[in-house]
Amino acid sequence: MNRESKYKSNVKVLSILLSTFLFGIAVTIYDPIWPFIVKEADISPSQYSYVVFTSQVLEFASRWFSSGYLTPSASFVIGSLSISFSMGILLYTISPSTIYTSFSILRLGRALHFLGRGQIIGRIFKKRGLAFSVFRLSSQIGMLLGPVLGYLIYSMLSRNFIFLSGLLLGMFSAVVFLPYIKEIPKTVRRGLLFWRGGVNRDVKIVAGLTFINNMARQTFIPFHFIVAPYLFNVDPGYIALAAFLERGVSMLSSVPIGWLSDKIGDKRVILIFSEAMLSIGILFYI
Repeated sequence: MNRESKYKSNVKVLSILLSTFLFGIAVTIYDPIWPFIVKEADISPSQYSYVVFTSQVLEFASRWFSSGYLTPSASFVIGSLSISFSMGILLYTISPSTIYTSFSILRLGRALHFLGRGQIIGRIFKKRGLAFSVFRLSSQIGMLLGPVLGYLIYSMLSRNFIFLSGLLLGMFSAVVFLPYIKEIPKTVRRGLLFWRGGVNRDVKIVAGLTFINNMARQTFIPFHFIVAPYLFNVDPGYIALAAFLERGVSMLSSVPIGWLSDKIGDKRVILIFSEAMLSIGILFYI
């Protein structure tokens, strides 16, 4: 590889990293005020469960269908633009219908962006494990800084500027990647992707533990910020701090947990440990 081609390759990698970083900020920038606009729309936590359920079904369906029909570049770009659209809806008005629509589109955008990112990494990098870790870290840093930036904008300006910032950041995330769309292989495996492997005892155990893990997470995590205005006398600053700490701990713990997973033969121990940590978090509310 000559110097010019190496330079272009480095610029491409940095551009995609920047795109994932901007996406991370855009998708979390409204976290500090989200519980309060949900309350303003007069959506109770019980009603919010329907919003979460529908959006998660949409996210699952989008991952399933797009993996078989969309190119990696299309998934990546549509995901970023979906975040912009979800923020634009909130700029228009705050109501139950706009909350529902915005949240559903945001979850759809997250799913498509992360799916496209994974497929792009698999097609253009030889060291896929390292590349995935680096790109995941880039988006995690963005998601770590998003709530902080959102609170600063809210403190100095207004919440509409948060939505406007999210809209622009989502657009910039897509625009930064656009010059490289033609360079990403467009091979798509047509049709829906089903599991073609055997279902042995280990697969059943892992599938069962994963199901239980996700059931526990999804019955708590979507709501632990939403119920804050109802249970505690908090302002957006506390929500921003909580979101920052939550993602910071997640980011810092990923490496030691991965190391621990390599050292422990029975991977079920990791899932049990994860459930224990989640249970401790729930106990704080009790």
